[in-house]
Amino acid sequence: MHLCGHQSPRLSLVSRLALACAGLALIGCGDNLAPQDLVDATPPAPTPDAAPPAADAGPDAAPAVGVCAAPLALTGALADTVTTSGDTSTTDDSLPLVDLGDSCGPEDPDPQPPQQVVAYQVPGTGRVGLEFSLINDGTTANFDSLVQVRSDCATAPTESGTCFDGVGFSEPRSRGTYIADGGDTLYLVITGDANASDTRVTEGAWSLDVYADTATQPTLTEASLRIMQTFIDGSVTGSDAGADVRSVRLVAYNADGDELDTNLNGMSDPGDRLIFPLPNSDGQTSISDTFRVDAFGLFYLDNEAVEVDISLLDRFGDESARLRRPVDRPVLRGVGDSCDDVTDFCAIDLACTADVCAVSQGTTDACAAAIDVTIATPTDTTTTAQASGTLVAGDGAMTATCVESSASEAVFSVDVPAGAYDLIASTRVAPTGDLDTILYVRADCADPTTEQACNDDAFADGSESRVELRDVAAGTYTIVAEPYPFGFVTLPADVGVELSLRPVLASGAACDVDEVENRCADGPCAADLCP
Repeated sequence: MHLCGHQSPRLSLVSRLALACAGLALIGCGDNLAPQDLVDATPPAPTPDAAPPAADAGPDAAPAVGVCAAPLALTGALADTVTTSGDTSTTDDSLPLVDLGDSCGPEDPDPQPPQQVVAYQVPGTGRVGLEFSLINDGTTANFDSLVQVRSDCATAPTESGTCFDGVGFSEPRSRGTYIADGGDTLYLVITGDANASDTRVTEGAWSLDVYADTATQPTLTEASLRIMQTFIDGSVTGSDAGADVRSVRLVAYNADGDELDTNLNGMSDPGDRLIFPLPNSDGQTSISDTFRVDAFGLFYLDNEAVEVDISLLDRFGDESARLRRPVDRPVLRGVGDSCDDVTDFCAIDLACTADVCAVSQGTTDACAAAIDVTIATPTDTTTTAQASGTLVAGDGAMTATCVESSASEAVFSVDVPAGAYDLIASTRVAPTGDLDTILYVRADCADPTTEQACNDDAFADGSESRVELRDVAAGTYTIVAEPYPFGFVTLPADVGVELSLRPVLASGAACDVDEVENRCADGPCAADLCP
């Protein structure tokens, strides 16, 4: 998915008049027009029998040319959806295209995808919210589209929130929202993204649905945000006369007051405003809702977010006033600990039930289904065992702490005997194939606060995972393998683990300098002997 932005050559005012001269055979158009030649001549003095002419308004506006000359007309209706359609592949190649400006599609596309323009008459009066979409049966499914909204067809907008690309990784067609004034005419430029992948097209048939209704700004009266492992949890309270609040918007800041660069483009811009759905607010005039985001917790922690602006957004993107609140980092409670979901919060995977952190049924079932793995007790050489499980579609019951983790899991259980050993686990085995994995170890299967180690990518030449627990105490350990949730995983899929017990040797013992077969307790192996 690309941020909006690309440019095409502009027609100067003089060039536009030259085209008008050629097409309309206007008298007085010459080859040597200068800007001052475009100003009307001084009006004649009025005669007693004639009213004085209107004062000159200045230079004449250039007539619409190119794709702006004959837009598709569409008249809106309040509280209703209207539709029009077209096909950019049928655009006349000789018609000049409009310049999308610096922030809509790639710069200097070659070739520039064809365009069509819809002139939309905004219904009603006052502030009107618009919701438009190309995601429908009338639009080519793999049309990687851009839609730009502008008030003057010939002029690229400079404000943000006017360019709309595809929706996420899987939907290349565009949709968006906009706040307009009733009675105005908006021009929606429909075109393709010149950076489309080989599986997508930059021109084709399209159908545009536009819904309009009176815009009513939501009101936010209270809000909070806290980091829960890799998750973000928040709450909002407010009201909305339009009963169409759909989401919450977050803008985070560090201790210096700098906005966090959440889209990692090196600057502060609208892409740093995170927007997440509110599950229970649509259709409500009184808002009291909570939200959970299974990402950005680690990002906020790593980038030391201390404050966040929180606001409500309705279906049209109409935003409430923002409230700045501290980013809370509570100490999370484990199984059996007291909780109240106000100041004492349970760790992810647990629920505060009767003021006690309790294990969910999903976690109980996952632990009961753990695959037992037996590793032979080593003497002076590492012993290993392998096992495999199946990852299925859907959400999992357990959550890692080192990376966003929400997919299903394969759970393994292993007993570590008393003695001096390291426990090592890896997914770099044949059953895993090229699956992108997450791997973590718990001392108590059901309690996320007992996590001992966690890893996403451990190898420079692959996306498998590896964890190493040194001098591990005797007991039963749970090893959990999951697919990386943003790795385009096709499920079901097999995942394998290799579990190893590596002996830790005393001083004077023969040892492996590479620490594969064993490790010395008191320092690196030197001259094949432990120090």
